[in-house]
Amino acid sequence: MGTVAMAVAFSLYKRYLEGRMSNTLRHNVIIRSQAEGARDAERERIAADFHDGPLQSFISFQMRLEIVRKLLTRDVDAASEELRQLRELGRNQVTELRSFVRSMRPVEEGVSLSASLSRMVEQFQRDTGIAARFSSGEFSDPPQTEVSLELLQIVRETLNNIHKHSGASRVAITLTKNGQKLEVVAEDNGGGFPFGGSFTLEEMELMRMGPVSIKRRVRMLSGEMTLDSRPGQGSTLEIRVPL
Repeated sequence: MGTVAMAVAFSLYKRYLEGRMSNTLRHNVIIRSQAEGARDAERERIAADFHDGPLQSFISFQMRLEIVRKLLTRDVDAASEELRQLRELGRNQVTELRSFVRSMRPVEEGVSLSASLSRMVEQFQRDTGIAARFSSGEFSDPPQTEVSLELLQIVRETLNNIHKHSGASRVAITLTKNGQKLEVVAEDNGGGFPFGGSFTLEEMELMRMGPVSIKRRVRMLSGEMTLDSRPGQGSTLEIRVPL
């Protein structure tokens, strides 16, 4: 009887282990899928940013060069004025391209999250002219981890969205630590989102609204997200992720 009981117990334990392994494998597949989705979304965002930014400027530059070529045979003064404007456009293109390349660079290794965010916000203000402020709680965050690198990408995309879509003149980024969670808050005084109100990540997923790739990154980090949109007055994005 003892042998039978041991066999039954062993069989049940084996089934339990197989179930645990199956769940672990399923979870790993989901995580990999989410990570691949985030990378795909990032590539799409980069391609869209390049198309809407530097590429359009270069196309415009090329078209206006053709105008100058035609004007040189008819109106030298008009051609000279067009060349002057093209020089200004060229300077703006260089600034825009430098900003685009800088946004693609990985952050410096060994630098803490708060220091990296501070540099990012300062650079954002220089590049866009939008008044930007960064503050962090008084805690010593460690050198970058996968979580902090993802948070940097989230803040980078948030700032990019604010610059491109909100019309804001001020933005504030805050980093704090609450227990075993990091919290990042981004607040601006722009036009807000097309919808108004305060929504959690789950609510935005259900209604299919809010920044898609940011939501995907927050899910991948098992985090929480709240978006408070005030059309015509601005928005506040709060993200909390476990350490």
